[in-house]
Amino acid sequence: MTKKDLQLLQDLAWKTTANVIDVIKKLTADNPLILFDKETIECNDDAFDAFYNLPYAYYVGKHEFYSEGSIWKVHGNNVTIMFRGEEFGDTWELELNEIPYESLVSLLTYLMERM
Repeated sequence: MTKKDLQLLQDLAWKTTANVIDVIKKLTADNPLILFDKETIECNDDAFDAFYNLPYAYYVGKHEFYSEGSIWKVHGNNVTIMFRGEEFGDTWELELNEIPYESLVSLLTYLMERM
């Protein structure tokens, strides 16, 4: 493999990521994707277990604060996550370009299921 091959692969990866984000934005702009009901998660053990298998995102704040959460809803470019662990139940707003790639791909699966 040459340096040029790696550069082409890198370019393809960036374009693919941009295309995935664009599709998710378009498909959720008028019809938000909601992955779970917050109240059900808080009071149902089976739903709580499933909560940890949902696509994830994380927030890194000042002073080394890090918290991971499950993606709750996607509306256009806006993503709401609900924190896991000590901050369980708290929510945070992110943008699609801040979501890990594997979670973006998982969101495509949820969008296909809803079609």
